[in-house]
Amino acid sequence: MTDEHLTKTTWDRLEGIPMWVIFLIAILLMSWPLLRPIGLPVVVEPETKDFFRQLEQLKQGDNVLLSADYEAGALSILEPGLVATWKYLGPKQVKVVVTTFSSQGPPLYERAIKKIIPESFGWKYGENWVFMGYIPGMETAMAAFAKNIRALVTVDYYRTPIDAIPVMKNINRAEDFKLLISFTDGTAEAHTGWIKQVQTPYKLTYIVHVID
Repeated sequence: MTDEHLTKTTWDRLEGIPMWVIFLIAILLMSWPLLRPIGLPVVVEPETKDFFRQLEQLKQGDNVLLSADYEAGALSILEPGLVATWKYLGPKQVKVVVTTFSSQGPPLYERAIKKIIPESFGWKYGENWVFMGYIPGMETAMAAFAKNIRALVTVDYYRTPIDAIPVMKNINRAEDFKLLISFTDGTAEAHTGWIKQVQTPYKLTYIVHVID
């Protein structure tokens, strides 16, 4: 019997295996790691711990400025972080002012808020959070927003006057916030803008989820 004949016979036998047997073997192989995990450690980076530590320090009633400064291309990376962060803030009963300096921000905010469902932890729009909508101008607008919100924005995204929104009662400048959180893909330079125009001049604690 030649090697060529042996090789053909082997392949013929493999091709003759019923499909249900192949699928069963595949399922068993894929299930094995679930039944007997190999126990690789989950490494949490120091930056992640620092991000969480700042959220943990917030108290009930603290004002948080949250900016969704990303575009659709970064949706799969940044949206989960935004959703998880907001859901962690929910039970703490802080007050959240949401902004976006990305023109694609409003529809991405509305997509995220459907996943967050603030009402599930007792929040009401206007009382616990407000969305300012898209604010054009990037760094110039950030500086103006930090100095005097009402001089820059007179209505929220839904055209309700700022002074008619309860959550905005004692909020009008950067000093009124306890924490600034930004989610940005870096394409519009929002990250550096927040540092130069808000964090540095107003000493506001700033944490960011950023990708380049």
